[in-house]
Amino acid sequence: MPEGYKALKEQSSKRRWTKRLYAFIVRDIKEPKEPEAEKGDIYDCSEYEGKIIRKINIRVLSPFGTNVEAPDYEEKEFKFLNNVHSKTRASTIRNIIQFKKGSPLNPVLITTSEAELRNTTYISDARIRVDGLSHTSDSVDVDIVVRDKWTIGGELHTITTSKADFEIFDKNILGTGSRIGLDFLYSTEYSRKVGAGINYLYRNIARTDINLEGSYMDRISEQESSVSLYRTPRPTVKYYGELTFSKKVQSPDRIDWDSISPERNEQYSATIGRAFTLSEEKTIRRLALSVRYRRKEPEYRSGIYKDHLKDVLLPYEYIPSQIWLAKLSLFENSYQREQMVYNFGNTEDIPQGYNLSMSFGYSDFRHIKDGFYGSLEAAYGSSKLLRGHVYVKSSISSFFDKSESYGGIYKIDARYFSPLRRFFNWRFRQFFTISYSKLLHPDRYLGDRIYMGEHTTLKMREWRDGTSGFEQLLFRSETDLFSNYEVAGFRCLLYGFFDTGLITENRDLFKSENFNYGYGVGVRLRNNFIVFNTIDLKIGVYPKLEQSGFRSFFKVHSSTPDVPPNFIPSIPKEELLE
Repeated sequence: MPEGYKALKEQSSKRRWTKRLYAFIVRDIKEPKEPEAEKGDIYDCSEYEGKIIRKINIRVLSPFGTNVEAPDYEEKEFKFLNNVHSKTRASTIRNIIQFKKGSPLNPVLITTSEAELRNTTYISDARIRVDGLSHTSDSVDVDIVVRDKWTIGGELHTITTSKADFEIFDKNILGTGSRIGLDFLYSTEYSRKVGAGINYLYRNIARTDINLEGSYMDRISEQESSVSLYRTPRPTVKYYGELTFSKKVQSPDRIDWDSISPERNEQYSATIGRAFTLSEEKTIRRLALSVRYRRKEPEYRSGIYKDHLKDVLLPYEYIPSQIWLAKLSLFENSYQREQMVYNFGNTEDIPQGYNLSMSFGYSDFRHIKDGFYGSLEAAYGSSKLLRGHVYVKSSISSFFDKSESYGGIYKIDARYFSPLRRFFNWRFRQFFTISYSKLLHPDRYLGDRIYMGEHTTLKMREWRDGTSGFEQLLFRSETDLFSNYEVAGFRCLLYGFFDTGLITENRDLFKSENFNYGYGVGVRLRNNFIVFNTIDLKIGVYPKLEQSGFRSFFKVHSSTPDVPPNFIPSIPKEELLE
């Protein structure tokens, strides 16, 4: 601990109330030292494979002053806060885990269930352990220990001189895992200055693994509403899918001269899928087939836009259409336990495996020619190739009619992070990202371009007005230094970044005039115990990219921690530039 903290601790220990205040505000973080966490491996319970699960013991710890590695210990300074917290119910935990009482024990489902518990928005950490029984050789008990998050909070989505957007929420209503949020918006850009909204998520309807989600938001300039029923392809779920309806209506007095968005847009979607388990030996290998129908109904009041539709100047996502898509995926997904990658010291689960997917379909466009659609996608992630972790994803897609192809895109994205290393009282990692994207049929649609300012570490405020092209190669590097201390529940991460990239409107990508670069520094603040999104402050400069005003060089925003991509297939959809 730094000398300043030691002196403060010594002074505060002279009085009872200052001693408690210091213990509440400043803590020296001690990461778990269990052998499997140090090696980056997951808990191995293969010796109990096939034995019958006699009993499942569930213990839920309070969010403050507790540790899943020492569940019997709780710091008294946090007793008041813990007493007013509604703990996650045991029934909610049982709905997440992939095994049941009376079933044969499968080590893969044990580790996958532990990862799924940690990846919820209301559980901070989890451990699942198997206990052999001395009086019998064919049965075991399973012990589950989870530590809750404080789930009532708020988030400032946007704040500028003319607009503020704030949300209050509860991400674990009465311990059920359901979520509710209330949005409040204030803007001086229109005559009506106040907007509001609500969103709600009800999980696991009647224990069917089906979730219900709905939202309504009055953004003053437009109103958005949606409702969805969905079921995800979890390891023990055979059938999955979704039913979704969404609507967006612009206000009559909205002024947005550069927008090609319709004044009204409704969308309907239905998906059904079937997953077949091929192997459960060390990882879960599955084959999944899904089909989807989606219908879009954009409506334009302006006759100018209707003419653009006839001339095929609008991107196809803004054209009234219906599409039938099918997707076939072969995938394998497992997890490696890590710390201090994205979540500031919380136990994290880094996916390992692969996904090979093929999509095809037919789209019925109004006003323009119909077309077939096809795409190929491959993704792979592993910690065995290099020290650290490598993730690579590549995809190619296009529409086809009788005479030509259009809307084609090729993308490849490669990521790497290094092992965690020490630097005095800090720990650090290196992150590298290489991305390449190309429009195979440029100038087909209005605004169908790649904008470099959208993909840089410091995203340009007006990225649509900046440097763009039809082919881009971008390299991003970032060095993250994690503090080993906590102040008032918050931990700090300092980072520096450096971006280099090439972008062009012709075939000559590797020319000096196409080269761009940028650099900067930043700080992220994160609270491990409550549902408080990361506060990210960064400042940077890109000498050759268009940056206008101080807000283009400096950015403050809140965001959820990055979640590493897994290999579970999504519902069928067209590949678009992000």
